[in-house]
Amino acid sequence: MGFFAVHTQAAEDPAAEAIKTPCDADIYLAAVEEHLRQRLKANGGAAAQLTAQARQLLLAAVAADDPTKSCFLGAVASAAAAKARDAEQQSATRGTTFKLALDQINKLRREMAAIATLSQLKLTVKNSGHRQKGSNQATHSIIQADAATPLGCGAQHKLAEGKISTHEPNPTNLLSLRIANTQKKAEGTADNALELTMADSCNHGGAAYTNWASASASCDQGNIRSLAPSIVQSGIQATQRTEPIKSLQLYETTGNVGNCNPKHDKATEEANPEEYAAKAICQALRTTPAEGKQLTLNGEALAAETLVVDAVQREEKAFRQRPPNPN
Repeated sequence: MGFFAVHTQAAEDPAAEAIKTPCDADIYLAAVEEHLRQRLKANGGAAAQLTAQARQLLLAAVAADDPTKSCFLGAVASAAAAKARDAEQQSATRGTTFKLALDQINKLRREMAAIATLSQLKLTVKNSGHRQKGSNQATHSIIQADAATPLGCGAQHKLAEGKISTHEPNPTNLLSLRIANTQKKAEGTADNALELTMADSCNHGGAAYTNWASASASCDQGNIRSLAPSIVQSGIQATQRTEPIKSLQLYETTGNVGNCNPKHDKATEEANPEEYAAKAICQALRTTPAEGKQLTLNGEALAAETLVVDAVQREEKAFRQRPPNPN
């Protein structure tokens, strides 16, 4: 497995530090996803280039009129094919690492979309949605989701243009993964207030939230039909609402990009899905795409390639052992 060199990181990526909302976290996850997609793409390119070169050299060997030249080109083609096979093996192994991480990011982003929708939820009282429950019991007013509620983070992505508070995400410097905290999703639901129009005798002047009896004390309304219930999102006093986001340390040492966090080693997708995802993403971030540089077709460069030298020696030995041509 190819890994990047371990290096000391002075601080968290500023874009990651700036994450405050589920949609901020999703923007960063999208950046990690694109980063790993590019690595996956590069991972498959090396083997393809070497295979194409081996094929071209083999065709040249077959077409050559001179036996010595044909033998040499065949040897070089054999060396290129061997390099291509090695690159394919590396690419397959590393490709599995990248694909697993991308699959986990996809799952994390689906969870984030649901959490983000809740965190932006806007409610409204349905038009003509009021009725008497019974002749002497109560009235009902239907409260429903407002059509203006954003679904997921699509709108925020367009506005942010891939940035988080002006910072461009740099996944290679990411130290801790911010994901949805599904255990606290209800705590992050957007504040919506049921507003009842009262007479001007209310005199608490915006006191802290309390029970209904205390909040409505001294508030009078001579006509129940003037209450005009509505749901509002503005003018709400700050509450204890918190964004449902959690942070998972990716690496073993705080502040360092290095070995993956050993606390996630035994995590399974079924029992510890979030830690399992962090492990998969960390391993992918530490994995380099498979390398497979094409052979440089000049004498000095080919003489430095052990595979080429070995292949030429084999071909030369086989050529000398051939019976002479009677013609």
